[in-house]
Amino acid sequence: MCYLQSDQSYGAADFFYQGNIKGWQKFGNSLKLRLGMRIRYANTQLAEKTVKEAMSSSYGLLASNKDNATIPTYNDAQAENQNPILRQSITGSSDLRYLANTLIDRLKEDNDPRLPLLAEPVIVNGVSTYQGIGVALTDDELSQLIRSNYSTPNKGTWFGLNSDPIPSYAMTFSDISFYKAEAALLGWRADPAQAEVYFLEGVEAALALPPYNLNQIPESYKSEVLSFANISDDKKMEKIATQKWIHLFGRNMEAFAEWRRIVYPKLSPGPNAGSTSGKIPRRGIYSSEEVELNNANYKEAVDRMTNGDSFLSRVWWDKN
Repeated sequence: MCYLQSDQSYGAADFFYQGNIKGWQKFGNSLKLRLGMRIRYANTQLAEKTVKEAMSSSYGLLASNKDNATIPTYNDAQAENQNPILRQSITGSSDLRYLANTLIDRLKEDNDPRLPLLAEPVIVNGVSTYQGIGVALTDDELSQLIRSNYSTPNKGTWFGLNSDPIPSYAMTFSDISFYKAEAALLGWRADPAQAEVYFLEGVEAALALPPYNLNQIPESYKSEVLSFANISDDKKMEKIATQKWIHLFGRNMEAFAEWRRIVYPKLSPGPNAGSTSGKIPRRGIYSSEEVELNNANYKEAVDRMTNGDSFLSRVWWDKN
């Protein structure tokens, strides 16, 4: 990550840091931390070495929401770079516009302050509530759904034409705080006693971001949902992973990667067994174009997979 003072800046064309080299150094080092944690269960020794190097580097890590790597988006439905959640609402499958019951139930159970800002309320039997749709439903179940009974993303907060658009996040201070909390639990370049401090920093940073814009963690939420008091390290890890999962709403691929790595929160497959016999997929399959145009390498890769080119084969770092 060395650079020459004479190097030209990309300036305003640099979406992330507007040509600020220091910002890119923090981002690169934070990416190293992410990658170190990604291989934690596949190569613990290398993971620990990589994480410790990132946490002790003079380049630093993302240290506040001002350091977040973001891509600007527009609320205009005609704009090319819409927020991904807006794009899904406009052009995606109508059934995929609804929020999953796993997310809504978690937010409701915890009385999460983000719920009314994240989701649209619905009227069910004359009562205003939030309700998520089931995942992997059968055709019969889908045909009987009253779709107006299920919540979609809150258009007022996510897509308000009179408010600033919500950027698309590539990496955030909250992400890094959760990794630091995990590292502290392991004693990797941080004292285990610091795990809760980093964890709460991550939650606070997540709540402060648009569209939530909450200045602090409600005390009841902190004491009843977030507290590490008198629980095992495994339960602490579950809390860290669950908060990260909520924070990654809208960053689907990163959420999928982190869930496969840690397998928290606990998810249940839906009633439609589909092509995975009722199991949660662990990867995407290769495209037919890849098979046709890169067949030799495709075959070599597939031969190394435990279940062939299927949704149930695992990428090399997926060990849980």
